[in-house]
Amino acid sequence: MRIKYPILALYFMFTYMIGKGQKNINFTQQLTFEYQKDGQKGEFSVFLEPKTSTWLLEKNETFAGKIDDIDYWILQPDGKITILGTTENGKKIKFIYKNSLVLKSKTEISGKKTKNSKFFGKNNYGWQTLQGEQYLLDVGKGASNIYLSKVSFDCRPLLAYNFSLDVENYLPAFYSIDYPSFIPKNYLVVEETNKSDYCRLKFISPTEYSIDLGSYK
Repeated sequence: MRIKYPILALYFMFTYMIGKGQKNINFTQQLTFEYQKDGQKGEFSVFLEPKTSTWLLEKNETFAGKIDDIDYWILQPDGKITILGTTENGKKIKFIYKNSLVLKSKTEISGKKTKNSKFFGKNNYGWQTLQGEQYLLDVGKGASNIYLSKVSFDCRPLLAYNFSLDVENYLPAFYSIDYPSFIPKNYLVVEETNKSDYCRLKFISPTEYSIDLGSYK
């Protein structure tokens, strides 16, 4: 999978938050995960603006181009999900939903840390790697075996996305556990396993991906 460096609106003024009067947002990191779900293997990428913990899901890189009418999903740490799409006649549209799970606030990990750790991400061209620590999460019906990495940004918008009742397109990962209920906001799940299914962080790379919000009504 090649690294994506699209520049859709580079000439707009850089802004950090989506709101009134702001026209675009620039994502500077690309996180790519590899997974196996129901016997099928694949990869997907998500994009991040780390200063505001705003995440982007993209039609091609995240959902392999399988979604016809939606271009982007913008996930914010206040629980807002902004969906940007294009109709059959070319009209740009926007929908906004709220995911209350994003607002969960844990101060400690609900589980036990093991002695196992390993690094995730390929250090190509000086790319960032993350050290993951293994935890046995207490999720009610038993312990879930995952690897977590402490980071500087809020991971709840991404980890809670599959638990929003207002979206129809789901990630092939982070669907078994509502992670914000069990881990603090600044922990990223870098590996999870569930029977034969798995998902793990493959690499983090720098990118420049700007979204022009002004064209969506």
